[in-house]
Amino acid sequence: MFAFTGEKAADFYSPLPVMIRELLHRLNDDSVAVLQANHQALGALTSLVPAEELVNHLQFIRNLIASMVSDARYRKGGVGDGDFYLPGLNMPKGKYL
Repeated sequence: MFAFTGEKAADFYSPLPVMIRELLHRLNDDSVAVLQANHQALGALTSLVPAEELVNHLQFIRNLIASMVSDARYRKGGVGDGDFYLPGLNMPKGKYL
């Protein structure tokens, strides 16, 4: 990917937190098509970015998911203290058909 553009891997990793944030926010979408596309995009991202780089963003990812769950629980019509299942992480057999 970088051989054609002459860019370095660091140029790709600098916007990684923005990409992660946008993809994680799509885990709470109502559209099955969005969830499917998001699942593929997250898979592609995690296969292209080495584990050593992803580990640097674990706390950020954890905080994003906690914030999303908290927001979903307490917004108008939310579940309050009840169980909340993030749609993108609650797919039957790991995928939507």
